Amino acid sequence: MAEVWDLPDIDALWPEGQRWLLHLLHASTENQRAMTLMMLWRIWHAHNEITHDKPCPTIEGSRRFLVSYLNSLMLIKQFPEADIAKGKMVIDERQGFQKHRQVDARKEKVRQKWPPPESNKAKLNVDGAFSTDGRVGIGAVLRDSNGDVIFA
Repeated sequence: MAEVWDLPDIDALWPEGQRWLLHLLHASTENQRAMTLMMLWRIWHAHNEITHDKPCPTIEGSRRFLVSYLNSLMLIKQFPEADIAKGKMVIDERQGFQKHRQVDARKEKVRQKWPPPESNKAKLNVDGAFSTDGRVGIGAVLRDSNGDVIFA
């Protein structure tokens, strides 16, 4: 898991009495704590499967499960009001379990002024969109060199 997750240093995993896990979690970041506890949970699950004569999950299967599960938890924490089924959010692993800070897009984008056409010419700007159910839409604006709309 250390290949895909930022886990605590391996030296910190040496048991030091009955409180070794508490010491390890205390010295870890919030993300590392979540990852460590999820790995221990998965190890318990594998042990439980073997104890009850069931096949043990594969290492690769466990890796995929843990990565997917943690991403789902981060998604829920970062975007609590979002419609997760649409899947339009991007998880920021550096942000971890902190709520996503919505930044006003108008402040981040540099507004570009519309470049007018040369004198005595017109410029046609066109945009279109489509949806998976077959609906389409199109818009067009024709402007002169002063920026005045000729046709829309």
